[in-house]
Amino acid sequence: MVEEVEVKVVYFASAREAVGSEGEAVRLEAEGHGEDGEPYVTTDVLVKVLLERHPKLRAIFNTIVLAVNMDYADKGQSVRLKGRDEVALIPPIGGG
Repeated sequence: MVEEVEVKVVYFASAREAVGSEGEAVRLEAEGHGEDGEPYVTTDVLVKVLLERHPKLRAIFNTIVLAVNMDYADKGQSVRLKGRDEVALIPPIGGG
């Protein structure tokens, strides 16, 4: 039996415009299990799936920052995601 991890993805500003939605639940095949035995998937896999699912994101993705459960992830950092985690795609915010 293949285990899956479901994460909530939230889109802001131009990411929301590119996707045409404020968010979605994404189910991914688990990559492994953490020390607590819970299945996980990494942000690398999630990003790959999102870019395939929403090609318009590719044009802006190099400017997007990921936040996992409201904590910013360092650019290029792969973060383990468990079920019910929330990942936000946040483009640069301008203003003044």
